[in-house]
Amino acid sequence: GREGKMRLFTIGKADALSVTRARNLARETIARVYQGGDPQSERSERKRAATFGALVEQYLADKKVQAGKRTLGQSEWRLSKYVLPVWGGLSAFEIRPAQVRSLHSQLTARVGPYAANNALADASAVFTWAIKNDKVPNNPCRGLEYNPPNPRGRVLFDAEVPAVWAAFNSYGPCSGSALKMI
Repeated sequence: GREGKMRLFTIGKADALSVTRARNLARETIARVYQGGDPQSERSERKRAATFGALVEQYLADKKVQAGKRTLGQSEWRLSKYVLPVWGGLSAFEIRPAQVRSLHSQLTARVGPYAANNALADASAVFTWAIKNDKVPNNPCRGLEYNPPNPRGRVLFDAEVPAVWAAFNSYGPCSGSALKMI
């Protein structure tokens, strides 16, 4: 016979799933139950444990072993300054693409296009890491239309400066000195 009480398990919204996808999800869920799993409890536990803030902490702890300190430090700063105040307490499962677009738009207006792009790229990296580690099923940042980049002027490398200065000297002492002042 059956052990325990029967519980309902929602696999998704009817308007968001095709019939085929719903049937496949139902089969997978039933198979997990027959193998001794408890999909309802597993889902509840994941949702409780997976606030965006908790994911960021886990992501940063994992990446500190792998990434360069400067890059990770910048990502950590942007996440804590721009993203965590808005999403930190939200369930990572509940953050939707519309919320991503809204935050991106707010950040673009408040701190500029580059900072907004970088902050949401960092958030997307957290979601991508969480997907790879089976913590969330999708990345709501995927498909975000980032602000277009503005071309920047090129900056010389330290090794290139002496060659440029030498080329300025070929214009004579007066013109060469003037070019070096620019």
